[in-house]
Formats: sequence, structure tokens, C-alpha cells
Amino acid sequence: MTNHRWPVDTLTLIRPGVYQHGPDAVVEVLRCGLWVRNAVEPVDAEPHSLPVDEANEMVLYDSGDPQTASALRELAQDIARQVAADNTVPLQVTGIHSAARRNEPEPFGDIRPTVRDAADRTGIATARIGSERHEPSRPETARAAPLTVSEHLRALWGEQYDSCVAFAAELVRRHPALRGDQSSGDPVVELAVLRLHLLRDGHLPILLSEAGAGHTAAQELGRLLASGLHRLPAYAGPVTLRTELDQSDLARYRTGGTVTASNWFAGTMTGWSGRSGNTDLVILSSGGRRTALLEAGDPDVVMFTPGVRFAPLAVEAGARNAVFLQELGPSEVATADPDACRRAVRQLSRALTDWRRDEGFEVVRTGMLSAFFQPPFPGTTVRPTADGAGASRDLNSAAPTNG
Repeated sequence: MTNHRWPVDTLTLIRPGVYQHGPDAVVEVLRCGLWVRNAVEPVDAEPHSLPVDEANEMVLYDSGDPQTASALRELAQDIARQVAADNTVPLQVTGIHSAARRNEPEPFGDIRPTVRDAADRTGIATARIGSERHEPSRPETARAAPLTVSEHLRALWGEQYDSCVAFAAELVRRHPALRGDQSSGDPVVELAVLRLHLLRDGHLPILLSEAGAGHTAAQELGRLLASGLHRLPAYAGPVTLRTELDQSDLARYRTGGTVTASNWFAGTMTGWSGRSGNTDLVILSSGGRRTALLEAGDPDVVMFTPGVRFAPLAVEAGARNAVFLQELGPSEVATADPDACRRAVRQLSRALTDWRRDEGFEVVRTGMLSAFFQPPFPGTTVRPTADGAGASRDLNSAAPTNG
């Protein structure tokens, strides 16, 4: 049953494996087949543990609520008839009441297909679909357009995404400059998606194969995130993050090759006091974006997108190493002017000295250690996308924790 795309390929995806079927019912894909149940999430997940029955494919329905059991049974039978024509093994429709099964478990038994309903003493009603073929009544109209990324995130995250949309709408109302060019995209959607991305620490899985005009879902997500970030205020000045680097890592920075961010990453404007790690990366930002307006983390965070390049300026070894980088513009090349490099290093060194002095006074940075606080490495490349925001694996990868 789980190999059949019909009927679920015409239904709206709520979350992985769960599809909306009308206003009050969902169809969930299980190992043993399909489960037709109420839209309210079940208290337990007993049906998920049911084994695969090689002799029968199953369509389960929730028989626990007398007010909905009949309607769910009819829906399950209808779904079973629709897919019966594609089956080469008997198809079994089974009502399941988790509480009854938990108190008095019984096997389904080896019952061959019939066309009648039966009920056993545990309250588990079973119906069998006959061997005659039933052609599914597939809709004749064209399939609806794919969900947009915004619609998909709303289906997956519901109230959390809606709250991000409401927050972004109020933010744009209070700060009209965030609208930017009137011909650009929707600032509310872009900022809402970015806020959810930050609140979920970069974990926004996109399961659709496509969304938007000609873009894959991951590419469209990347475009929304990059556009939303570029609406936020730029920060020019030193930022830092603390991490753990071995000697081979430090050697890569010493080679002087351009450093390219392969993932979203962030630094802070006020140091890394009290955090573990053997190396401080200190970056002279020119186009990093402050995320404080989104209220989705510490207020001193500066964020960089995949593809941003940095020029290594110096590496200082010590009890705690220091690596100094300077952000490069889209078409900027690393300067060969030694005086300019020395000025940049002095500026970054002063900031690092101040941050470490705070640490000497036992100032400790509070807040969560986000997965965004990871270093960009020399020699890394970003797979190009239509929007230039980095590959989909970069948008959704789980970054290693530093320190």
C-alpha cells in the first residue's frame, strides 16, 4: 500500500507522511498501509508499530469515537476501493481502537477477502474488499498547482509560522524601510520565513519537489531567506565566534586562500566570553546583517549567507588562537596593500582584546549556542543555485556544535 501514490498524491501534505482529507480527517502512511483518522493527533502511536502483513495490505480507520467511526469507516472503504484495482494481494479495511487493543490485544488473523462487515468482541470492526476490480474515481480536472514554500511551512509548522507572519507584518508596519524596492518580493513572507528559520536553528525541511515559478522548493526557500536577510540592517565592524580548530584547520587559514561560506553562519558583536573553544575567529564585517529586529535570538547576532567570501588577514597561535578575516564584497578581491591589511588587523585585535578583557572579569555570555555559530573554511565551495543563496543541503544541514 505504501508504494501507491494514489490517493495521497492528490491530497495536501500536513507533515511528512500525513495528508489532509477534507476538513476533519487525515490519511497517514504507515508501514502496514494507510490509517484514516481524525485530524486531532492521537494520544499514542500504536498503529505505527503494527507489522507489515505480507498476505494483506491494510487501510486502518479510527473506530474509537462512535460519532466519527462510521464516517471514517466509509472513507476507508472508499479509499480501499479506489486502490483495489492496483493491488495483487487482498486488501483489508480494519477499524482500530487503540485503548481496546492495548487492554486486550488480539491478532488480525488470516481472514480472506469478503464483501461484508464483521465485528469482534474487542470492538475492532473489520471489512474485506472483494476480489472484483474497482476503478478509482480519479479527478478529471488537472492537479492543483504545487504549494508555495509559505503554504508548505504553514502546513508543517502551523501556529508557529502564522505567529512569524503576524510578527513580520507588524515589523514592516513599524519599519517601512524594510519594504525596500517596491518591485521586490513580499517583505512579510520573506521576513516570516527567515524568523522561523532562525527560531528553528536552521532546520526547515522542505519536502516538495518544486515550488514557485520554475524553482525547486529548496531554491525558493533559499531565495526567500536571502531576500529576507538582505532587508535587515547591514553591520560594518568586528564580529566574532569561538570554535575548536586543530592545526590542520589553522594551516588552511594561513595559506591565504579566499574563505567562502558554504552554510549560513553567524558571529556576535560583543565577544564570546565564558564559552569553550581553542580559537577565536574575528571577522571585519561589511555586509553581514543584524537580526535583532526579528527577536529570534541574541540581539548582537550578525548573520552571513552561503557564498559570502572572506580574505584571511592573519593567524595568531597561542593558548587561544586567533584567526582574522575580512569580508569581501560580491566583486571585491583581497587587497594586496600591506598597510590596509595591518589597519584591519589592528581594528580586529583591539576588539578581541576588549572581549577577552571582559572574560578576565568573569563575564560569561548567556543564551543558547546556536548551530549557526560555525566557522567558514578556506577552499570550500558553494554549489550555485538560481538565487545564489547556496545549495539546498546548505540550507537544511545540521551544523556541528562548536565547543
